[in-house]
Amino acid sequence: MSVRVKILLVVASIFAAYMVATYGVQRYIVFPSFVALEHNEAAKNQDRCVEAIERDIQLLSEALHDWSSWDDTYQFIVDENEAFKKANLIPAMFANNRLNLVCFVDPNGRKVWSEAYDLSRDEPMSFEAFAGPSMDLQGPLFNLKDLTSAVEGIMLTEHGPMLVVSRRILTTDNKGPMRGTMVRGKLLDKNLIRDIATRTHVDMDLLQIPGQLLPPEAASAHAELLSGAQLAIRESDDGEALLVNSV
Repeated sequence: MSVRVKILLVVASIFAAYMVATYGVQRYIVFPSFVALEHNEAAKNQDRCVEAIERDIQLLSEALHDWSSWDDTYQFIVDENEAFKKANLIPAMFANNRLNLVCFVDPNGRKVWSEAYDLSRDEPMSFEAFAGPSMDLQGPLFNLKDLTSAVEGIMLTEHGPMLVVSRRILTTDNKGPMRGTMVRGKLLDKNLIRDIATRTHVDMDLLQIPGQLLPPEAASAHAELLSGAQLAIRESDDGEALLVNSV
């Protein structure tokens, strides 16, 4: 065997060893690090979406406080005066505050005033849970811990999930005795989801469980979450993105 052939074999062996080592580093060190980084960023994006929804609920609650702790509202519950209605309970109230539901309930559960409005269609709407002449004071919306506390969360309705808050009706100085409860709601619809996606720079969607037939990948993620996982992370079908599911 000539010296030239021996040199070529040595170089080829070194090159092969280098390729094997490079593949090993990429496969077992670099690639897992990138996957972990991608998963970490995907989880952070999911957290931003949840925080944005929680922030919207908080803003809804703060705005409700301005109404529920107000001498004019405190008086309205007693006499249902027309001046308050004409000045405040008008269609513009829904549009200006992006609300779908406003409800005033007295201490006995009687609805003093309640209306719902479909902003996308610019017409009245109704919610089954608020359809009767009175409300169940044992329901979660009326289970307030004290005079100045609030119930805040997401309520499932026939029109989809709705951000809801409730507060006791008090004087402007947050004094009692309380004269009932005020409830406000905002549907977590496509428009609000699109707005949240714009604010967070995260492409997001919302699936209602139960009440919606889930696609296979979402059903699989749901099963994983039910088993105790905090997040279910998968690659999209085209491999271009990570899909993060949580409940």
